[in-house]
Amino acid sequence: MKYSNVEKDKEHFNVDTHEKLYLRLTAGSDWILPYIKDYLTKHNLTFKKGLEMGAGEGHLGLELLEEGFYKTMDFADINPLSEKYITKEIKDRGLEDKCRVFIGDTFENVPDTDYDNVICNPPHYQQPIQQAHSKEVGMGYMPFVASVDEDWKFRKSIFKDLNQYAKSFITLESVWGSSVQVLEYLMQDNQEIYHYEVLNKMWWVAHIKTI
Repeated sequence: MKYSNVEKDKEHFNVDTHEKLYLRLTAGSDWILPYIKDYLTKHNLTFKKGLEMGAGEGHLGLELLEEGFYKTMDFADINPLSEKYITKEIKDRGLEDKCRVFIGDTFENVPDTDYDNVICNPPHYQQPIQQAHSKEVGMGYMPFVASVDEDWKFRKSIFKDLNQYAKSFITLESVWGSSVQVLEYLMQDNQEIYHYEVLNKMWWVAHIKTI
């Protein structure tokens, strides 16, 4: 995956390495954080124990934790780089007693089974989008880098094991990628979409509960 204006991107996102820029862009946490915060606030949603799935560098989960939406927040990602950067951020923010990091495919190496909520900004598209700029998607001057959930494997894996690990799941979805019908097709019989909301012309959010 190639980026244009890498140094400008690093300055914009206040990151100091290409690795961290990659994690920040693929997780998409900067531009989706306000939408998630607004949704949680609007619906008066707070949780004791949270898990950010596909966490990247953990920016989304750490910000939500520090702003009081969660009492504790763990992080899971398949990329070993995530452990390096999330662990550093946890230490820098003094959150060692509230956070842990697990490296593996979705719930593969997550030891606990009592999460109140799993939150996720998943890969959205069937094919990469690399050059959609600000006038189209409202993200400053940075290129929009999207990762691919081929055959919805990432979502399928989450839904397969969700009931074993958590009471609920909040996912930010793209109107260009998935739909309510897609999620309902992928979900297990003992799961239901408790609520969904279209946030704007690009994003919608689903709040799924286990039955």
